[in-house]
Amino acid sequence: MFSLVGDMVHLSAFTSAGPEFDEVLRAAFPAPRSAFGWTDAIRKLHPEERIYTFWHYWRNSWQRNAGLRIDHFLLSPSLAKRLVGAGVDRDMRGLPNASDHAPVWINLKTERARKRRTSSFL
Repeated sequence: MFSLVGDMVHLSAFTSAGPEFDEVLRAAFPAPRSAFGWTDAIRKLHPEERIYTFWHYWRNSWQRNAGLRIDHFLLSPSLAKRLVGAGVDRDMRGLPNASDHAPVWINLKTERARKRRTSSFL
């Protein structure tokens, strides 16, 4: 199980908030996604939503909601099967002195605890 998480600003020219740009993202960043079968956690759970994770400080980007989605959780196939929640806490970006990025998060269901064999001594 593994994931690639973070600010992938080098993809900023190719990423957006909408699903219509997913094909461009796949073409721009094919190796990890196709070779390893990674899943974009946000897009898997929100396939049609316009979601941003970054808004420049200039040109009123936040106020105009003119952002980019450059922060990603790419999940291996085994982690993708456990994905139950994903989102962006965009309200954090609107706070005073906030970062130009909003926190991105995922929830994974936990693996069941394995039953341990217990021995009893008489």
